[in-house]
Amino acid sequence: MENTETVVAQEVPANGKLANLLLVDDDAALTRGLKRYLSEDFNVLTAIGPAEANVIVSKVDIDLIVSDNLMTGVLGTEFLESIHETYPHIKLLMLSGYMPQAAAERVVAESGVDQVLTKPCPSEVVVSAIRKSLGLQTE
Repeated sequence: MENTETVVAQEVPANGKLANLLLVDDDAALTRGLKRYLSEDFNVLTAIGPAEANVIVSKVDIDLIVSDNLMTGVLGTEFLESIHETYPHIKLLMLSGYMPQAAAERVVAESGVDQVLTKPCPSEVVVSAIRKSLGLQTE
C-alpha cells in the first residue's frame, strides 16, 4: 500500500499531453491493476480511500477521478459530491457493484458524476468512459 506522501510525489509528465487520473478505492489490488492498464495513456495516481484522495487533489491538478462507491467509512457518492462542489472542473466516474440502475441515474443527474460503471467492468470499458469524459473519444 502506497502512503500519501509517496503518491503525491509521483512524477507528472512534463509534456503535458497525458491527463492526470486519480483512482480511488479501498481495494489496492483493483487500483494497481487499473493503474497498470491505464498508465500508457494517462498519468495515473492512486488513493486508498477518500481521505488520501483529498490530500492528492489538494496538491495535484487532477483531470478525472474514478472512484468506487462502497468504501470503508464513506460512500463514493458522498466523496464525489464533495469533490464536485470544491473542484467542479474535475471529471468524475464511479465504479459500483451494488447500485440499482435508478440510483445510478440519480447519481449522474444530481452529483456531477459523468457515468456509473458496473463492476466487474472490463478495462476497455473504463478507458472508453474516461476518454469520453475527457472529450478524447474518437467515434
